[in-house]
Amino acid sequence: MTIISHSHKFLFVHIYKCGGTSFEKLLLPFARKTDKLRLSPLTAKLYSACSYAEDFLSFGFNKGTNGGLLFSGLHKHATLLEIDSYLGESANTYKVISLIRNPVDWIVSLYSYICSSPSHHLNSRVVNMPITLFLDNFFELGLITQSEFLTSSVKRDPGQIMLHRLESAASNLSTIFQHLNLPSHQISHANMPRLNITPRTLFNNKLVQDEVANYTAFYELFSEDLHLWNSIR
Repeated sequence: MTIISHSHKFLFVHIYKCGGTSFEKLLLPFARKTDKLRLSPLTAKLYSACSYAEDFLSFGFNKGTNGGLLFSGLHKHATLLEIDSYLGESANTYKVISLIRNPVDWIVSLYSYICSSPSHHLNSRVVNMPITLFLDNFFELGLITQSEFLTSSVKRDPGQIMLHRLESAASNLSTIFQHLNLPSHQISHANMPRLNITPRTLFNNKLVQDEVANYTAFYELFSEDLHLWNSIR
């Protein structure tokens, strides 16, 4: 979920299938009140109990296609451009934090998630697609790349932007917290649970990964993501 901290002046861009559901739990104590409410146990119970209000809660809080837009003013997977527009003139005073994932693994995870989630708004269109066709239709499906999530017209100093590989984020929490001026005593490696893990029982993950890696068009379609990934150490 998109996280904004007014008190510590940072924002978290939650790129889908990049470990954001786990990472947001660490940032939540420093988030604005609306973000805390959206992820509170009470809100979760309300969503579960009030099935008759499911459409409203889906739109208003953190579920469904609209992902909390009504309640917080931002989608749970808002782009940096959208967040900066929401913050207005003060946007360049906020540090940016986001997690990036290996592009091949990211595509496989996203594809697997959509295919194995009947409630996903793209499930019926994607579930019978081979992954190469999914790649060919990626943008027509309304999906965006990791690098597009982080595009913005707001000028920031390089030191205001921190991108970490998902695969190494858990071992770099102290560095991340230090960069955001957050109290490091509140973190530990055990504090970053693996949440919202994509079920892949329907797929041979290695075969699908190889199929993506061997598909020539992938390297053209996701060239910016590959460049971004390789630029992060």
